[in-house]
Amino acid sequence: MDGSAAAKSRGREVLLTGATGFVGKVVLEALLRRREELDIARVYLLIRPSTRKDRAPRERFRLEVETSPCFRELPAGWSDFVEIVEGDISRHSCGLTPESRAQLTGVITHVLHVAASIEFDLPIAEALSINTHGCMNMLELAREATNLVQMVAVSTAYVTPGRDDGGPVEEVLAPLPRPAQQLHDEILAGTVDEAELLKATGHPNTYTLTKCLAEHLIVERHDRVPLRIVRPSIVSASWHEPFPGWIDSRAAFAAFVALAGGGYLRAIAGQPDARIDLVPVDVVAQCIIRAAFEDNVPVEGDGDNPVVIHHAVAGLAHSATASECRHQVVDFFRRYPLDRWPDAPYLGPLGFRFALADGRHHSMRLPISALIVGRGWRAGTRLLGKIRNFNRVFFYFINHTFDFRAAASVNDPRPDPIEYMEIACHGIYHHLLRRKDSEIPLAGRRGPDRKGDMRFVHRQPEGTTLARITAWFVAKALRRSTDMVSFDLSSFERAKAELSATHPGATLVLVPSHRSYLDFVLVSFLCFARHD
Repeated sequence: MDGSAAAKSRGREVLLTGATGFVGKVVLEALLRRREELDIARVYLLIRPSTRKDRAPRERFRLEVETSPCFRELPAGWSDFVEIVEGDISRHSCGLTPESRAQLTGVITHVLHVAASIEFDLPIAEALSINTHGCMNMLELAREATNLVQMVAVSTAYVTPGRDDGGPVEEVLAPLPRPAQQLHDEILAGTVDEAELLKATGHPNTYTLTKCLAEHLIVERHDRVPLRIVRPSIVSASWHEPFPGWIDSRAAFAAFVALAGGGYLRAIAGQPDARIDLVPVDVVAQCIIRAAFEDNVPVEGDGDNPVVIHHAVAGLAHSATASECRHQVVDFFRRYPLDRWPDAPYLGPLGFRFALADGRHHSMRLPISALIVGRGWRAGTRLLGKIRNFNRVFFYFINHTFDFRAAASVNDPRPDPIEYMEIACHGIYHHLLRRKDSEIPLAGRRGPDRKGDMRFVHRQPEGTTLARITAWFVAKALRRSTDMVSFDLSSFERAKAELSATHPGATLVLVPSHRSYLDFVLVSFLCFARHD
């Protein structure tokens, strides 16, 4: 099944699943950007029709992939190297027609299986169909490929349940109480209770369990298929590529940032000192591509064709604590305010104190606040449901410290966790919340809700008593007389950069642009409110 000679003669032909998803887009962008370096002739995208939005695969590619900002740095005509194939990994034969299957298996040299359902609450049979059967179906497709060089299956680092002792999580298959095939058959037959199975295996949800089963089953069945497994941790915004901060997924950490940064999530269930392993999506994409194309990846295992498992993670040395994450998110959105003033006074374990904080900040406030501002009681209860769901689902990941060990990437660069969170928050602010640096709210009726102007002026780290009293008066006056006062931060940063480039060490001074008292007041208020 060694197709290396064929690959070199005509270029590599790559089959990619999950291209409409967050990680899949970045993998596709990296493949196309490095097309000549990796000698890629064509990338085939296996895309299923969208029944919910009634979109054919080609239309999904056009609307969900081709127009994405993820690909804005690529040269024009990049889609000429992409071919859309209609299929569904959860169906027999990947939902391919006999003709499409024969065409693919006759040309593909690499299979990158990135597609999955990251919904944690799917019924276990449905999660098994997508995450486990989908992976097994892709393995069988790869087995038929006559020129196959490598298959890479993307899993999750959380297939190994959290350890109470915080011990290392190695790049090996996670233990199961019974053989994977037996568990698989019990789920299909409906003879096992979902809650009991999760408890017996130590998994927090059906997503991690079905990913764990998928790993076991494809390793047992891979035979001569050259197979590598990549396990990302919590994937968030890009570090460098395609550009810093890009993200289009509201799952996991992005949900925390949006809820806490928006001032809605104020009581968080978790351990303050637990380390949160956040890995940039471009680091994950790099790991996937290296596993697929680089021949010098360390191989460990027994037999002639061992399966190699790679952790695509930040690691303990580059992971911030839950408390640090909370502080960074709150600090960022106080500088880039949304609708409500962000504050998360409670971060701690589930129990009586959490119940009190949850009741005070969420149950009592959110529905009533939504009713007062005209959004309606139902909107408030929906928001409350999102917060409750976040604390229920994400609690597991911020209640344990996972010490992931990564042999192949031990010396790879990783961002400083605090600096990276600034990048991630900025990306979420721009790409998910659709806010602009050129319109940072400063004051006015639609300005930031700072939980009272008096509290706001007292919280500022700098300013005399007279300055604070004056700032309080100005904030009140602007709230009564203006709809919105905003600050063009992007122009300010651009001016700073230009000044530093032409006059290193020089100081940028803000002065009123007109001879009016209001300009003087606004510049003074800006310097007080934005001491940074």
